[in-house]
Amino acid sequence: MNKGVKQGYIYVFLSAILWGMLPVFTRLLYAAGSTPLEVSSVRAYLGAGMALLAMLFSGDIRKCRLKDVPFYMLYGTFAIAGAFLFYALSMRLLSTAMAAVLLYTGPAFVNIFNRILYKIPITPVKWTALVLTVAGCALVVRIYDLASLKVNAVGILIGLLSGICYSITTVMSRKAKEKYCGRMNGWLILILGTLPFWVISPPWRIPAPTPQQWVLFVGIAGCCSMIPYTVYLTALDGELDGGVASIVATAEPIAATLFGTIFFGDQLEKLQIAGIVVVIIGVIIPILSELSEQGGIGGSFAEKNSGGSTQKRRKSRYERENKEICGRTKLKNF
Repeated sequence: MNKGVKQGYIYVFLSAILWGMLPVFTRLLYAAGSTPLEVSSVRAYLGAGMALLAMLFSGDIRKCRLKDVPFYMLYGTFAIAGAFLFYALSMRLLSTAMAAVLLYTGPAFVNIFNRILYKIPITPVKWTALVLTVAGCALVVRIYDLASLKVNAVGILIGLLSGICYSITTVMSRKAKEKYCGRMNGWLILILGTLPFWVISPPWRIPAPTPQQWVLFVGIAGCCSMIPYTVYLTALDGELDGGVASIVATAEPIAATLFGTIFFGDQLEKLQIAGIVVVIIGVIIPILSELSEQGGIGGSFAEKNSGGSTQKRRKSRYERENKEICGRTKLKNF
């Protein structure tokens, strides 16, 4: 496994940990009187503001091209607005556990869409990892607690839509990295992904937050939107398999559960611990498979003496252009 792929996995894990902080902020915001729609809206607006500031201060905004705006409007509408809104709505119609499980069907949709759109095979290893991670996530969020389980057909449909939108972040990144680098892709979808919120929940209709709510809103926008989306899409810049990356990102509910234990004193049940173990196994399997295919952690002797694998030597056109757009080459404004 080359250095870039290893770094990519580290970035995905970091993103999963940061996304795992989302329940901490939402629980505190709900306790402070905010509604799920308000939380989703303010998170989107502040995340977009942070992304815009980052583009301004980095100078990357000068490298944007107007012809790419429609693509990123579509990308952001699904990946940001769709994921935020459908998940918030599913939590109103279903139990929190059921809404979370349906959201974490995202990796399955990533692999299905990758197969349909890009002809990337869904290997037995991926299928095994998908089954394990979805089953593990179900245990982690206590899907077995039938007393709190709330199910209805519309809610399930909305929950599946949240999983589909969640998957779009990874699926469309394959096309996005032909245009810009990961950080710019993350910032652009955060900015343009707020457009539906201006119709559904415009800023002037949101009650003025208290100082405590402001702190929490800034935290959720930075820690659960701005940073993880930037880091995750940066991870997908290179040779990392999007299907595997989405599976690795299912470490998020583990992080969320552990944060709940740390910040709120939540007690871990035996089945939750079992679920954590199952998710970890599901995450590790595709990584170990890739290591095995590449001749182990250090790479094969032949690969080392040949100066790197064919995959390392082969640099595609979009990877070269991607690096140029990320600051190594000056581009004309728009």
